[in-house]
Amino acid sequence: MTEIKKEVEIVLTEVLSYTPKGSGEMKEAISVILTPPSLKQLKHTTVLKQSFFQAISSMADDKASSDDSGLAPEMAGSDVIAMIFMSDVNVTAMFDSAKELFKSGVAKLDGTQDFNDIILNKLSVEDFENMVGEYLVNFILASTLKKMNSSK
Repeated sequence: MTEIKKEVEIVLTEVLSYTPKGSGEMKEAISVILTPPSLKQLKHTTVLKQSFFQAISSMADDKASSDDSGLAPEMAGSDVIAMIFMSDVNVTAMFDSAKELFKSGVAKLDGTQDFNDIILNKLSVEDFENMVGEYLVNFILASTLKKMNSSK
């Protein structure tokens, strides 16, 4: 998980219909391409990172004798989301920040169409949660783990 990818493709569980800006023609998207954040997205990525580490901390507090950080070498996005839901993290605030992150240019339908409120509101809950989990695993956590491993 410490390798930071240049992009990650998420195959949607439900086809998403949208009209590309200026085309007037309906298209159906089957995937989302996620790309790493830049400083432009710092506000939103900080909320995601803090939410993840708050979840790890609360899970470690629940385990009296936890001798690992809870960071499995190969976590799936769904594992991360499940862990966050089991914690005391304000998931609504985290998801609100993720929505803004996706609208900032790091998520594109079929690799071409930027996200906006209309497109986000058409996403299934399952697809949105998967996008958030995979973004955390592939970009936010991968970056953090790479830094942690290089400081050892």
